[in-house]
Amino acid sequence: MSTLPVDTIESDFRQIRSRQGAVVVASPTGSGKSTRIPLWALDQGKVLVVEPRRIAARSLGLHVAAQTNTAPGELVGWAVRDDVVRRESTRVLFCTPGVALGMLGSGEADDYSTWILDEFHERRADVDAFLAFARSRGQEKRIVVLSATIAAMPVAQALNGVVLEATGRTFPVTIEHLAPSGGSLPDPSALPLRTESALRRLDASEGTVLVFLPGMSEIDECQAWLAGRVAGRIEKLHGTLALSEQQRVLAPYDGLRIVLTTNVAESALTVPDVVAVVDSGLERRIERASGFARLELGAISQASADQRAGRAGRVRPGRCLRLWAQSARLEAHPRPSIQVDDPRDWLLPLLVAGADPRTLPWLDRPRADGVREALEAFDRLGLWEEDLWAGSGKPTDLAKRATRLPLPADLAGFCLQHLDKPSLRDALALASCLSSSRPVLRSKPSEQAMDARHDLARGGGDETLLCRILDVPADHALVCGVHPPAWREACRMAARLREAFGISADGWPRDVQVDALARSLWCLEPRALRRRRGPPGKEEYALGEGAALWPSRDSLTGLPELALALSVHGGRTARGDARVWMDASLGLSSSDCARLGLGRLEVLRSNWGPDGLIAKWNRRVGKEVVASGEGPVTDFEVARASVWIALDANQRGIVQQAWEHQVQAWCVQQGGWAPPPQMPEAWFAQQVLRGDVQDWRLADKAQVLSELSQSQGVYPARHTEGARRWELVWDVRKGKVRPRLQEGKPGKPTTLTLPAGWSLS
Repeated sequence: MSTLPVDTIESDFRQIRSRQGAVVVASPTGSGKSTRIPLWALDQGKVLVVEPRRIAARSLGLHVAAQTNTAPGELVGWAVRDDVVRRESTRVLFCTPGVALGMLGSGEADDYSTWILDEFHERRADVDAFLAFARSRGQEKRIVVLSATIAAMPVAQALNGVVLEATGRTFPVTIEHLAPSGGSLPDPSALPLRTESALRRLDASEGTVLVFLPGMSEIDECQAWLAGRVAGRIEKLHGTLALSEQQRVLAPYDGLRIVLTTNVAESALTVPDVVAVVDSGLERRIERASGFARLELGAISQASADQRAGRAGRVRPGRCLRLWAQSARLEAHPRPSIQVDDPRDWLLPLLVAGADPRTLPWLDRPRADGVREALEAFDRLGLWEEDLWAGSGKPTDLAKRATRLPLPADLAGFCLQHLDKPSLRDALALASCLSSSRPVLRSKPSEQAMDARHDLARGGGDETLLCRILDVPADHALVCGVHPPAWREACRMAARLREAFGISADGWPRDVQVDALARSLWCLEPRALRRRRGPPGKEEYALGEGAALWPSRDSLTGLPELALALSVHGGRTARGDARVWMDASLGLSSSDCARLGLGRLEVLRSNWGPDGLIAKWNRRVGKEVVASGEGPVTDFEVARASVWIALDANQRGIVQQAWEHQVQAWCVQQGGWAPPPQMPEAWFAQQVLRGDVQDWRLADKAQVLSELSQSQGVYPARHTEGARRWELVWDVRKGKVRPRLQEGKPGKPTTLTLPAGWSLS
């Protein structure tokens, strides 16, 4: 192998790792960190390399395998959400952060002696979560951090590790600024024309010119504009390209070529023979607002701008043309994603592994309100069981299964709600489309494409179209106006999910199970349910008085009374107004909400009548009431929300005592202490609905306890040792016994025999 700049630290690195020390390697992009260091780390055993992007994990896995003259998967492999290449013999595994978190939670990561966090300067939330969890388990010695533009010393101090620096081979880069008309900051307007002007100004005759653009739509637009207008071969490089296409772009090329790329080429990948860079100064970042994940366009940081420019100085003196004014003030560094991103994208594997996000040793702490909202979402989806009495909770068995699915946690929970139901196949198809890295359906389709979409949906809306679009042949999908890479990605995901759930295309209803999907989609994100407002021609969908979502005119759903948004994107009108557009939605009416139990439940009044529990309740979307009811309670959700309101403090205490007796019986049945199957108010609501509580208003405490529980006296309430006497408080939620001394000298009981699984607190 040829010599690389990072080779100068090989001896020091091997020596530190032989002592099982943590290492932070600071070295410029292109110096060889990602390819050399995993092989050096093999001295200590198997190596797990966490790469921020799928394209980098696959490309590096293939490249390092070629360097070792082994087949992919034999010694070096990769594992990303939709592509896994590894065998029993694989000793270096490149994977994305989501896969790595799942391995950490399941204990599989413990098989790897070294955990390498590559491109750490990007400060992705899921990578920060991996590092915090590793530190909480005392696993700092396994960690190797690789970065190009980070303040290395604070990270090394947090790991009690060592900093190694390797300088790269660099040549001078001449930087010029081409400001957009009317402004100084990076601007997305007229990018194809301004890119063409910059390329003509470069007048390059050989080598590679990297053009950094914010996203795939801008890449497609620029490619169409530049074809025939500039010299050289025009190629694209982004994360959804097939592996073979990526490798072609990353291979050397004789002559002049122009590579239109996103920020994947900023640090994750090394394109050879770059002689010049054209930088739009823009990028798209995934952001969440009101529960929706969308790609937002914004200016890059100064650190990113410097990294992009540095790509032009690796093989010879280079040039960088920046499409913004020199006077523009960019942020010095990007804000850590952990303080911006929705925690549901990384939280569930930590919870399943027993980690408490409130106590983890974070480099930067996540937003507390974000963690709380993520737990509420997991609770709705059946992934998290909240303990209302203890103020904490625990992941459910479904949560453990969700972490093994190749989906984001919330979409995995959405699918698991349909287990063993006719709606499962539809849920898997819809989740596959919604998890794609870009919308499966193109916006502004042709008239022919709209006709094909209507034919495929057979009178249904966007949800029906998305459930069926993955089952048609590729040529039919193209007629319907899909993005081919996104459609293929969704098809691969659907195939993997059907295999994971053990279902086939046969034996399922021909009609899409819209009602079942609507219910679980609302659990996925209640804020997605919006009411229509505005005059004809200016309709929008709002949740109360907050920001609105604007309907796409391409939607098959039309303009229903209520819309459950499936996917959204940010954009601007011709006047420059910022808006969030609904790409796809599911249409509903107020009667649908009442029938399906959608909307925020609000119990106005609850009391005990001659025939049991009576309540008055509303369901709201924002401030609007979409359904209401009054009378005997027959629905479990209404009962659970109503029973506590109908009780005074003394009665609630009686219910909790009865519940504790019931849990004691449950523990005896399980052969020892076991977590309670449900919380008091849910358990009591079931008793009410079953009619086990006949007349709460007239019953005394002893009668109620007798009615609700047949397990009194299962465990002793008191204990005596000589002159010492204790009252025993059994904490049935935690399997703990707390002795309260009633008489005698202080101290704990010594002769008390506890049931299996219980302990003294």
